[in-house]
Amino acid sequence: MRVFLLISCFIISTCLGAQWDQYFAQWEGKSGSMLVDMGYMDSLHHVELPYLLAVGYQFTTCSTKGFPDSMNYEKLIKLSDKLYNYMDIQATCQIVGTFTYDCKRVDYYYLKDSIGIRSFLNNYFYRDNSGLEPIISISHDPNSKYYKDFIYPDVYISEYKANCEFIQELINQGDQIKKGRRIEHWAYFDTHLERDRYRLIVLERGFNEEESGFHRGYKRPYFYHFSRRDKPTRDYMTELTVNLQNEAKALNGLYDGWECEIIRK
Repeated sequence: MRVFLLISCFIISTCLGAQWDQYFAQWEGKSGSMLVDMGYMDSLHHVELPYLLAVGYQFTTCSTKGFPDSMNYEKLIKLSDKLYNYMDIQATCQIVGTFTYDCKRVDYYYLKDSIGIRSFLNNYFYRDNSGLEPIISISHDPNSKYYKDFIYPDVYISEYKANCEFIQELINQGDQIKKGRRIEHWAYFDTHLERDRYRLIVLERGFNEEESGFHRGYKRPYFYHFSRRDKPTRDYMTELTVNLQNEAKALNGLYDGWECEIIRK
């Protein structure tokens, strides 16, 4: 179980032709790092890779937080890259994540089938001479539940990411983040009934109505624009936007973010 505590903003990169993000959080009270292929979420309905493989190493030289030292980290990356090259030849698969936690580093693959994979990996690890204890786990996961529930960032982490990036841009512009100001929000819905129910929720929470209307041709054409005076600090805005997003989602809607003016000295 992930605790809603994010230690760092996302690191965005591309690797192996996919879109990779990295986030840091806490699982069961211990710090961990998850590198995740965000693009795999968009392909779930188009791929048939029903088996999940977790494969990696247990290492002994690690920090008090369970992360490898620099020497082991480089070694683990090379071992991971080497195994990926072998897996790419051996099986129809896609790597979707890498989890570093509690002195372990595990790569997650989705496979078309699991026939012979365990035997292949046992032989592979027997020959690798890394001196590290291997980890192998294969499970049937046809709906990619593990990817969606564990590897992929949850709503809190996703909102933290978006807020972190926007607030950092405000700081770069010289904004005084701890100064209160009017912050505007937008949400979109399929029907006016769902929008109006959302309107009542946010007005009860002290927001002010800015505009309510209809955009023809939009996927969710009924919009609601509202505001409130708040301080755009990272943790506060994350708690706020997570609630606003969950409330919109419960009504089949989409909370589409916030913006505010820049306040300089």
